[in-house]
Amino acid sequence: MFLAGKPFPEADPRVLEISYATLSTAGKTMSQTLLTENANPLTITEVFSTLGKLAEIRGVGSKEKRLALLSSLLSRTAPLETEYLSRMLLGEMRIGVVEGVLLDAIAEASGASRQLVRRAHMLHGDIGDVARIAMTEGSAALEKVGLRLFVPVKPMLAEMADSIPQVLAEHNEGSAFEYKLDGARIQIHRRQGRVRIFSRRLTDVADSIPEMVDYAKTRVRASEFLIEGEVVALGEGGKPVPFQDLMRRFRRVHEIEDMVEKIPLRLYLFD
Repeated sequence: MFLAGKPFPEADPRVLEISYATLSTAGKTMSQTLLTENANPLTITEVFSTLGKLAEIRGVGSKEKRLALLSSLLSRTAPLETEYLSRMLLGEMRIGVVEGVLLDAIAEASGASRQLVRRAHMLHGDIGDVARIAMTEGSAALEKVGLRLFVPVKPMLAEMADSIPQVLAEHNEGSAFEYKLDGARIQIHRRQGRVRIFSRRLTDVADSIPEMVDYAKTRVRASEFLIEGEVVALGEGGKPVPFQDLMRRFRRVHEIEDMVEKIPLRLYLFD
């Protein structure tokens, strides 16, 4: 994950909230506290643990606490480590390592097939744990990775085509066409009274769209399920409104009930 500039798995709701300004201030503070000769080198485990603590800092004095913890972390890094740790914290590694490259590397290092590693990642969502399973338990364990409630599944996305004839040529056994909805894909997980809703980026958006939580609890005749669909924002007369208006709902953290009235949603479930 670190190589791709991600401090946490995609489905992990934690965020660091670290900016260039915060890093700059932490660097200045760090320069005033020189490394001692007996300072122990950092380990990956220690870095991950510290990032978890950073993400959990809240409330009064959180800025100062975050700065102190970040400065302490940076003070134990060598110059080259400081550079790449800073890039990772900002999510801008710029070393050409993307998710697909990491998955191929896991397959190469573990001896598992690329297809098996990619399938496990699609169902698991945590590339770090997929790497652990592949390296320590092997292909047999990867094959056992399956759907789990409240662990979001990476969505299968459409591919671009230049023309309809190209699509027909690539699907000799026939093709089916359907309307493209200008909405946002969501997957809904439910077990008894617990409901979580994930976006295409595997972010939990349940708090922003409470009517979809109610839908899952009252409109689906099952107490345990995972369903997927497209949610569309509606305007006057029940007509769809632009995608940008829908995103106002997904990004909302305050006055959510007002937005439920102003921008109602409709869910179209996939087969």
